Formats: sequence, C-alpha cells, structure tokens
Amino acid sequence: MEKELEEKTRSLREEMKVMKQPEHGDFEQHLRVMEKSVLGETEREINEKKKREPNIIMFGIPEQQEVTPEWRKKSDKKFVNNFMKEGCRMDFVLRKDVESMARLGKPDRSKMPRPLLVRFRELG
Repeated sequence: MEKELEEKTRSLREEMKVMKQPEHGDFEQHLRVMEKSVLGETEREINEKKKREPNIIMFGIPEQQEVTPEWRKKSDKKFVNNFMKEGCRMDFVLRKDVESMARLGKPDRSKMPRPLLVRFRELG
C-alpha cells in the first residue's frame, strides 16, 4: 500500500508540473480538483482499513468434509465460541459479537483446512 501511495504522489507531482505550463489554463483550479480527488481516495483507503480492523483469520482449524455446508458452519461457530470463551477467556456472545464467519477458498480434501475469516462487529 505504501508503494502505491508513493507512486500516486509521484504521478500527481508530474501532473502538477505539466499543469503549471501556460497552455493548461487555471492551475489553481486544477490543483483544487486534484486535491479533492486525492483526499477522497485517501479517505476511502482509511475507511477500508478500519473496516478490516476487527477481522481475524484463524488457521489450522479442523474442517469437517463429509457433511453439509450448514453443518460445517455450525461446527465453525461452535469452535470459535469455545475458543473465545476458553482459549481467550473473553466474555463472548457469538450472536452479539460476531458479524460473520466464512471459510476462505474452495474446499479441497487433499489439503489443509481452509482458513476461517471471523468478522467481529467492533473492536473491544
């Protein structure tokens, strides 16, 4: 992400050099438009990062292969609930504290269990 921001900054500086030339009209107006664009993009990136803050990805959690997807979800919920209560010793209510849970990737019996993404409603 840092390299992308550096590249965007470099690109904007190059554009500013070009706009300073007389044939490009009102430089101040162009500068204001670019500033709004950059600020909007930066704000979107910050919001996206904040959105991901309360997420955790759990690896190596056993995944039942021979059952329905609904049963696997129940099994994952039970594991996370027990892990948070006993492993982390947290006052934890699955329905209240977890926004969603999902296995990442496609199921493959020959590989390790898929990572489990747990989205919490908020940090706390």
